[in-house]
This record gives sequence, C-alpha cells and structure tokens, in this order.
Amino acid sequence: HVIQCVILAVKKIGNIMLVTFLFQFLFAVIGIQLFKNETRKWETHEFNFDNIFEAMTTLFVVMTFEGWPGILYNAIDSKGVDVGPVKDNRPLVAIYFVIYIIIIAFFMVNIFVGFVIVTFKSEGEEEFKNCELDKNQRNCIDYVLNIRPVSRFVPQHKVQYHIWRIVTSKQFEYMIFGFIVGNTIVLAGQVYKASPLYARILDGFNIGFTMVFLFEFLLSLTAYGPKNYVKDLWNIFDFVVVLGSIIDIILTEIYVTRSCELPVQHDHAIKFNFFRLFRGLRLVKLLSKGAGIRKLLWTFMKSFQALPYVGLLIVLLFFIYAVIGMQVFGTISIDNDELAINQYNNFQTFAASAFLLFRSATGENWQQIMKACIPKEDVVCQIDKTRKCGSYFAYVYFMSFNMICSFLIINLFVAVIMDNFDYLTRDWSILGPHHLEEYVRTWSEYDPNATGRMKHIDIVTMLKRIEPPLGFGKCCPHREACKRLVSMNMMMNNDGTVDFHSTLFALIRTSLNIKRPEAKSNMVKENYELRKIIKHIWPRTSPDLIDKILPKPECDEGITVGKFYATFLIQEYFRRFKKKRQEERRKKNAETTVSLMILAKNLKPFTDGEIIKECMIEASKVLFPNDKKIRDKFQSMHLSAHTVTRKVEKMVVNVYEQVSNNLTEAEFVSIAFDKSTDLVDIYDKWLKILKDKKVPFYKISSVVTDGAPAMIGRIQGVVTLLRNCGEFPNKFMSYHCVIHREALCTKVATIDDVMTAVVKTINHIRSNALKQHQFRALMKQNEDEHGDLLHSKGFGAALELQLVILYGAEPELELKYFLPELAPEPAPSF
Repeated sequence: HVIQCVILAVKKIGNIMLVTFLFQFLFAVIGIQLFKNETRKWETHEFNFDNIFEAMTTLFVVMTFEGWPGILYNAIDSKGVDVGPVKDNRPLVAIYFVIYIIIIAFFMVNIFVGFVIVTFKSEGEEEFKNCELDKNQRNCIDYVLNIRPVSRFVPQHKVQYHIWRIVTSKQFEYMIFGFIVGNTIVLAGQVYKASPLYARILDGFNIGFTMVFLFEFLLSLTAYGPKNYVKDLWNIFDFVVVLGSIIDIILTEIYVTRSCELPVQHDHAIKFNFFRLFRGLRLVKLLSKGAGIRKLLWTFMKSFQALPYVGLLIVLLFFIYAVIGMQVFGTISIDNDELAINQYNNFQTFAASAFLLFRSATGENWQQIMKACIPKEDVVCQIDKTRKCGSYFAYVYFMSFNMICSFLIINLFVAVIMDNFDYLTRDWSILGPHHLEEYVRTWSEYDPNATGRMKHIDIVTMLKRIEPPLGFGKCCPHREACKRLVSMNMMMNNDGTVDFHSTLFALIRTSLNIKRPEAKSNMVKENYELRKIIKHIWPRTSPDLIDKILPKPECDEGITVGKFYATFLIQEYFRRFKKKRQEERRKKNAETTVSLMILAKNLKPFTDGEIIKECMIEASKVLFPNDKKIRDKFQSMHLSAHTVTRKVEKMVVNVYEQVSNNLTEAEFVSIAFDKSTDLVDIYDKWLKILKDKKVPFYKISSVVTDGAPAMIGRIQGVVTLLRNCGEFPNKFMSYHCVIHREALCTKVATIDDVMTAVVKTINHIRSNALKQHQFRALMKQNEDEHGDLLHSKGFGAALELQLVILYGAEPELELKYFLPELAPEPAPSF
C-alpha cells in the first residue's frame, strides 16, 4: 500500500518537477553568462559553468547544500575569461546564489516535498473516499475490533493485598516519579575532573537512588509474585535496570578500593563503564509514568506499524542501486586516498556499496564521490593501473539516487509520522484512538480476570472515573450519566452484565455520532448499514463480535442498559416530583399557619416585629420539622418594629420600581382604579406618574374602574376626565367591575327580576351550612382559585345557575342541586 501511494504521488508531481526544471535551466543560463570560462580554478574544483550541462550539475549540488560555499567563493574570486582569480573580486555575485537557494532550495524543493507528503496521505484515503466513516471513526472502530480485555492481578492474601494497594496507588507512582527526576538531576551534575569529595557525594546519591529502586522492585515483586511480575515488560525492564545498577555499584567500589591500595594502570583497570549506562536507563522509566507520556509513546509505537513498509521500499532502492554501482563502478581503484573512492568508500562489495549509498543519502560529500567515478587521469582500474576507469553514467546514477532518496523516500518517514501525530493539531475534546487505552486499563480494575463482562450497576462508576471525551468524568452528575447510558443503550446479558466490546463501541458511537438516528424507528436501519460498512472494511471480523456491538433486529427487544436506566430515571423524576409537591404543601401550610393562626388571631399588622418573629418560628416548624437549629436562630433573633418597617418600605420601593419599569417597557398598558381612591387624586396622580416615567400616552389601551357609578360619570368621572384631558391620542376602552354594574344597568335595562333571582340563589346557598360546604367543594373540584360566593368567580357560578333557569335550559347535575325550590318566571324584558 505504501509503495502504491508513492507511485501515485510521483505521477501527480510532474507539474512541480517541470517548473523546478525550468527554474534550474533559467539559473544555469544566467550562471553561464556570469561565470563561463572563469579561471582555471574550476578545473581543480570540478564544478563550473562552461556549458548548460555543467551549470545544471553545479546548481544541483548547490541545491543539496553540500559544498556550496566553496563554489560560491570561487565565483566571487573570478575576474574574467582566461584571467586568474582575484580574492573577493566580485562579492555581488553572491546575490545570484542567495536568490537561487531561496527560490529553488527553500521554496520549490519544499513544495515538491510537501506535495509528496500531501499526495501520499490523500492517496492513502482514496480507497475510503466513498465510505461514510472518516479516518478518526475508522481508527476508533478498528481499535474496538482488535482490542481484548487485559487481566489484572489482585492478590488474595491480606498482607500481599495491602502491599499491592500501595504499589498501584497514585501516591506511590508520584513518589517514584520524583526519585527518577532527582536521579536525572544527579546525573546532570557530573563534571570532568571533579574533586574526590564531589565524586563521592555523587556516588552516594547514586547508591541512595539505587536502593530506592531496589526497594520498589522488592515491593512490586512481593505484591505481584514472580509469575505475574514478569508478565509486564516494564517490570522486566525495571529488574534489568536495578540489576545493572547494583553491578555498577559493586564494580565501582572494587575499582576505588584497588586504586587506593595499588597503582592501577588504565589498560588493566576493570571495564565497568558499560554498567554505568544503567544509571541513564532509569530515565526510560518515565515513559511508563503518566497518561500524557503514555499517549505520546502510543503514537510513537503506532508510527512503527507503517515504517517497516517505508523501510522495505528504501531497502529495495538501496539494493537496486548497490547492484548497479557494483557493476559500473566496482573496478575503480581504491588505493588513491586523495579521491573519494578509497578503501573506505567503494563499490567492490555489496556491503561497501550499501554503506557508500547510505553516506550519499545523508548528503555527506556525495558530489566528490560522484566526481571520483567519472573518467579522468587519476581514476584508474584496480587490476590494471594503466587503464582508466569510471563512467559518465555517474552523473545520472548519483543525481537520480540523491533526488529519489533524499527528496522522496526519506520524507515518507515524515509523512507516516505526521499521519499518526495528527491528533496533536486537532481539538483534544474529540475522541480519538489514543484515548481508548484508558478504558481498557479502567475496565481491568472491575474485571481483573478479563472475562469481558461487568455488572451493569458498576458501569456508571467506571465511566465516571474516565475523563471526557471517552468517559463521563468525576464531576458528571449521576442523573446526567444515566441519560448518557440511556442514549448508549447497549445490550444486557441474562446475568445482568454488559459486554466489554459493546460498551466501548457504544461510547465511541455516541461520542463521534456514528450513524446515530434521530428517531428510534430508524435504529434498525442504521445498525444494518453500519454492519455492512464494518464487514466491508474489516472482512475478517468475527460475526459473533459484530453481533455483540451491533445486535440483530430480533435481539433489540431484549433487556438493554438504556431500558434499565430509563426506568431508574422515571423513578427518580417521580421522587423529585413527589418531594416538590410535599415542599409546596408545606409552604402552603406555613402560609396558612402564619395568616390564620397568628396574624388573624392577634389582629395586628405585619409591621409588628414580635408578630413577624412568631410567624417565622411557626413557618420554620412546618418547613423544617427536623431542624431545630433554624428555629433556635429565629428565637434568638432581635427584630424591632423599626427594622420590620424599614424592610417593608424597601419592599414597597422595589415593587414600585418593578411596576414602573414594566410600564416603560410594555407595548400596551391597562390602568385599574380602586374604589377607595378620591376621583381627583386618581386623575392627578396618574397623569403625573405617566409623565414622570415618560410612558407614552398612546400605549394606554384600556381603563378599568371599580366602586361607585361616579367613577365613570359623564361629567366628573375618572374615565371622562381622562378622555377630555387631550393627552391620549388614541381612544381607549373602559370597563367597570361587574359586581357594581347593577346600579348602572338599572338605568338602561330592567333586570330587577334577574338580580333578585341571583341574590335569592346566593342567599339560598349561604343560608345552609351544608350547601355552602358542598358549594365550596364544587368550586375546589373545578379548580376555582377562590371557592366561595364572596368572590367574583363564586358570584359568577350563582349567576350562571339563575340564568340557566331564566332561559329554560337544563342545568348540569352539580349546579341543579343548588337552585332554589321556587324559581322565578323568565323575565320577558331581559
């Protein structure tokens, strides 16, 4: 797959290669005009601008940054045709090389490399262009399909269990982390030719840290036991480091002792420097500490999965070029140490050819190796020193190898690593494969035997221990966690357990919104399509595993985690609703206690401090029956009449400000006048309020009056005064209280019979205590706010009773019971 992507990438970079070649040709022509036949020094250095071929070869060497300063200095020293060089003769020609390096080496070559990387990544996604899953979703699903639960050793012996708890605790991990950092500081403190005292101090610290890590090893070995200890590769690494550190201490002490007793020659001293490497290897232990470091290590190891394919391509390239090099340049003599082809760099064997090519791939003096393979006086054959060797094919051989290897193949490593490190540049709140290892580790704590099953009641606790975006987090409310589980809705086994793979897949599917239907009726369809996608991308996946993570339609009617926790949420909502109703009932009882038993009983206003204090105490008994401290605080509170009055005044001001703001912000305003207010005061005060609060008069839509007929009199009535003041641009509607409209209506209609019947009905109900009680029950049943005949709704009910009789209609059964025995005749005038 990697090789295929490289081939496709090369096909698509033809335009960039053409543009780069044109720039190369342009600069070569300019170089010929500037430096052709300039100084004989070009022959010595072998790179010149005598013709277009030599010019482009020289510029290619400059583009690779290998030996280009020498070419630059020779160009600066040049003077003219057939004239010797003069030092620093033309320093301005350096601008030519600077411009070339910026345009070609810095710009075009990096565009070439970048396009190769982008093409490599895009071609890698070509086979999934019609897939509905993006790359991150595919990687997460691939992790689910290939991961297995890991076992976690939990000792049964009491003492061993306590040691195991210590070793696996976060505090112990942080402590060892601190010792590793301290060991790093001590290693950084070593200096050359240190004093004996300073060296002994560092050795003492080294012994101390070694003892600490030895103690960690013994605790871990005791906690896990030898058999379980060696199952973890990190434990084996810790053991090797501790063993090497102990050998290092022993050999150091032996060397110091012998040095004090006898003068020891360096050639015969004990070679123990190798074991000092274990001091530095302690730093590697940091890789096993911390979730962030583990994620970085996971990505590093993930990159190695694709690197072997890139490495195979490089090996193939080296093999082909090494064989060709042996055939073409294998006969060149290696006895001339002044040439780049010598006993250390040659093509006489396959191993030597591969090593030379590796050196050329790094750019180290490759241009001199190329020139040493071109036919000239000092390039002779190994067997016959009198015969010249070499081939002009060296130009094509080395330049093509350098371009393919340095500019193309080596950068594939960058492409592969960038492909796996893409999560570093994206939003960390998006779930990715690097988050999923935490799920496996946490699951093992609840399923130490790696059975792949867990009790459904433990799933909430486990997921709250895992931080988002994978888990819920420790700060997630329990109710919200249950809602998430309802949306996940994985299948539950008959024994009340949930499956390892189905839970992880449900987490991924919910977090990444992988084919999540809005309606439940579409779930079967989405599951079917997702099953097809998984079978297409991962054809070797076990059918049983697919059935676990995506149950078949006939299995959807079984017990699921969603149904279980939905029932739990319904019960919780019912408890909250019931508790809320109880709270409302207690508040209502408290209000009744305060209003009826205290204020009405004492016949005092609410500004009386002692009465307010008593009200607070009685209300607290109802609201907080089990909390005596609150009642004691109210009992000890000093509440004077002045304090209560001040509080009431503040409340009045606050209410007044709210009403004023509502008047200003309202689209329309309706004014209601009380019957107990003087007419002139009403008129003057309201005009003043409307003007002070800057309420536009056109907002007044209606005026409601109450009380005597004078309120709406034709001459001095409030409504008449407001209509005639000239301030209202729009006509407003006026209403009068229905209870007081009897006197008004008698002036325009004869309804004496109606009002007499209504009053008679009211008196009939109120004359009998039983009927009055039953009427109140009827009002309560109809959810009437007041429930008595003293209020407007109760009066309306009595009026409805009588009007039913007047019109001759049959009343409802409940109303018929309250009618008088002798009903009046219908009023014809009405």
